[in-house]
Amino acid sequence: MSDGIPDNHPLRQLFSKALDKAFQERNDLYSPGVASHLGDDVLCDFIHVDRIFRLKDTNGQRLEDLARMLHVAVEREGPERRIEVDSYIGAFALFMSGFFPGSLSSRRWLAPNPMVSKVGPIFVSFERPLDYYEAEGRNAYGRAAETARLFAPDVRETYTRLAEKFPEYLELMRLVKTLISDDPEVKRVGRVLD
Repeated sequence: MSDGIPDNHPLRQLFSKALDKAFQERNDLYSPGVASHLGDDVLCDFIHVDRIFRLKDTNGQRLEDLARMLHVAVEREGPERRIEVDSYIGAFALFMSGFFPGSLSSRRWLAPNPMVSKVGPIFVSFERPLDYYEAEGRNAYGRAAETARLFAPDVRETYTRLAEKFPEYLELMRLVKTLISDDPEVKRVGRVLD
């Protein structure tokens, strides 16, 4: 379980309901591990800004841009830390691209210039931050899956699925955002997400 919010919190219930509905529409994407990861490690964990930007550099400074996070991923130590950092980067890219795509386009400091990522065996330059985030999220989950092959086989399938179908899971997260925004309780209280 995530440290983000308690099991009985109304936000956890809202996220769970929206995620369940999204998986009903896209049941081809469902797996228990992915559902748990998206619910606990993305939606409920990233509810606090301190959890979204929890990765720190060697000086203890909070990292808020993907390029610096990727630099930390290269300097990671030990397989457990590698899986933790790479799965966090994948989750961060998925969350930011799915819930706050406008902030990625309007705040250019969140992506390097030029935005270059390895896609398969080649390096690709991206024009749009969203495309860069998608490529790096897929890469991060792929690295987490590869490390998990030997050191955490119980999560390998989850990270492999997220890497292989990252664009589809990104669409699923956008659907979750829409379902949350359309929830009658959310509409009654007011907007939760921009």
